[in-house]
Amino acid sequence: MRLTGWADVPLSGRGREQANQDGADLRGRGVVADVCYSSCLRRAIDTRDLLLAALGAAPALRESWRINERHYGALQGLRWWRAAWRFGFGVVYRCTREFDARPPLDKAPEVPAVDAGIARSDANEWREAQRGESLADALRRFLPLWVAEIAPALRSGACVFIVAHNNLLRGLIGHLEGGRERPMGRLATARPYVFELDSELHVVRRVTL
Repeated sequence: MRLTGWADVPLSGRGREQANQDGADLRGRGVVADVCYSSCLRRAIDTRDLLLAALGAAPALRESWRINERHYGALQGLRWWRAAWRFGFGVVYRCTREFDARPPLDKAPEVPAVDAGIARSDANEWREAQRGESLADALRRFLPLWVAEIAPALRSGACVFIVAHNNLLRGLIGHLEGGRERPMGRLATARPYVFELDSELHVVRRVTL
């Protein structure tokens, strides 16, 4: 397993097949999409585009760095065994299993936020995220977008798609289901989760396709 994080790797051939199949499965179940959020990473954007094409939907599209995968700091891009060899098994194990455990931190990049298309109001948070995040940090980074845009869309009755990454989705599902002291285990790859929510955005039903 590679700790990919924000490394902007392309979607694999297998991933493309899975996105097409997921879109076809959702279409067969009569699922619609009014708005679709994705991260700014290529693998999520490609997944989104393939899935929506197979679904036959053309919803409003939104991309945000707040939906990016968790940033793995100094571990980013390393395979699990190489990270464990370099930083110690216990360090890597804790940061991949515990909700609040951060990876070894990296120096924040000296890139002007405006060059990355990041709002000036988000610049400090954007830079800090790139030093390294716990799962809890990644969820906190996502929640302002949830509060400002996604939750209001859901309350208005819109069907919202979120095309994101394993760790971010683990945190989101825990948040929807009332919060967790411990995160869920890794989610199955390319398996859509469909949530039915009430007017207070409490989970009425969850279906894994």
